[in-house]
Amino acid sequence: MSVPVRRRRQAQDELLAYVDRIADDSPDAAIRFIEAFERLCANLSRHPEMAPTHQSDEPALRKLQLRRVPVPEFTDYVVFYAFDGDSVDVLHVLHARLDLERRLFRR
Repeated sequence: MSVPVRRRRQAQDELLAYVDRIADDSPDAAIRFIEAFERLCANLSRHPEMAPTHQSDEPALRKLQLRRVPVPEFTDYVVFYAFDGDSVDVLHVLHARLDLERRLFRR
């Protein structure tokens, strides 16, 4: 069984910004990044609970029950998503070196 995967505008904007940065150095790598992200979304559709819940000290973030999974082959990039039992909602695509808690809390 598969569930729909929706991408929030913020996640799509973040994804495209990283694609642009990667493409500056290597257009081929940018294409591989997009393909890896698309494969990840397909896997999330089939296995929405595959990633663990993101552990946070921030109560508001804990309440959201966000899940965190790296983009395959590009593990410096992390996808944050929520699963409500019916669909996957991709909320953010962030570089792992960022202050993730701060970026997520601005949500």
